[in-house]
Amino acid sequence: MLQELGGSTVIGPLLVGLNKPVQIVSLNAKDSDIVNMAAIAAYTAGA
Repeated sequence: MLQELGGSTVIGPLLVGLNKPVQIVSLNAKDSDIVNMAAIAAYTAGA
């Protein structure tokens, strides 16, 4: 709903509280979704 009304980018799902970072990308994800999750993975790998 926020994406449609506000024109924002929705990122998720994110799994938190695990020993190591985990990203999930669905099979029907757009290119931009994959790039966003890859950016999050790179950021959390450096943390």
